[in-house]
Amino acid sequence: MSTDEKIFIEEIRSRHEKAFQHLFHEYYCCLTLFAQGYVMDRQAAEDLVQSVFVCLWEQVDHLHVQTSLKSYLYQAVRNRCMNYLRDLKVQDKHHLLYAQALLHITENQDHEDDLEDALERAIEQLPCKMAEIFSMKYLQGKKQKEIASSLNLTENTVKTQLKRARKKISETVLKSALFHFFL
Repeated sequence: MSTDEKIFIEEIRSRHEKAFQHLFHEYYCCLTLFAQGYVMDRQAAEDLVQSVFVCLWEQVDHLHVQTSLKSYLYQAVRNRCMNYLRDLKVQDKHHLLYAQALLHITENQDHEDDLEDALERAIEQLPCKMAEIFSMKYLQGKKQKEIASSLNLTENTVKTQLKRARKKISETVLKSALFHFFL
């Protein structure tokens, strides 16, 4: 790392706005193109890069650059992209499970209501705390960490409860699908 870059990093650590603006204008476009290569979505790439810069500004006291500021930024953007893709994969997995459940039940339009009814019944049959955790995760879109914090539980407990809830709901919906299949 050059002396100029060390000085520049210290200016950023000292929260000099002009240094930060220069950093933003210097790297924003390149980082956005880099992120877009991962996420294949221009808006998502822009959001991810902006979040890296916001995080950098907010947590500049914890900035530890090993090789160069450029490689630090690219690594930070790459990590954000990987987290985004991981979260997207989880969302897609849940949408896929829902679509598969629909395929099991729906031969015609009338059975879509049956699926919704079966899902509602399955959720109602869950124990209270399990149903609350399930609703917070899938109906309110909260993360496991948020759920654990708000309910004063461990993340592992939340994870276990969600796994059990999905299993119970799947079994209930499958029974309903089989019942309709034989009618």
